[in-house]
Amino acid sequence: MSADEHALSLLALANDDLKASRVMARQVEDFSDAIFGFHIQQTVEKALKAWLAALGVVYPKTHELHRLLIILTENGAAMDRFQWVEGFNPFAVQCRYESSQWDEPLDRNLSVLWAEQLLGHVTKQVNGMAMSGARSGGT
Repeated sequence: MSADEHALSLLALANDDLKASRVMARQVEDFSDAIFGFHIQQTVEKALKAWLAALGVVYPKTHELHRLLIILTENGAAMDRFQWVEGFNPFAVQCRYESSQWDEPLDRNLSVLWAEQLLGHVTKQVNGMAMSGARSGGT
């Protein structure tokens, strides 16, 4: 599988997680913040990895969003507006295996909006790189 095909595959998976998050945002009583947050985290993780794949960067097998942000920054991507993603890091593993109480419930609508914005941005980056064959970080 080429880097572009891998990136597009990851974007499709990220979109699936985002679709699940949208449903969970509307059905608050049926899904805990831990389950909702996990799908937002997965949307973000797969989007960031898609961006890295499109750049031709071999990314580590990690759920650490901060680490992925650093790698993207090191490869020329402007990540300042996406620093919010780090707040979803605990949902990758910790919330799946530990009973955690949050100080405040997640703002599900805002979380979905942020994930949509990130995924939209990454999709543009990946599609632009695939069309041009360019391997630069973008903005």
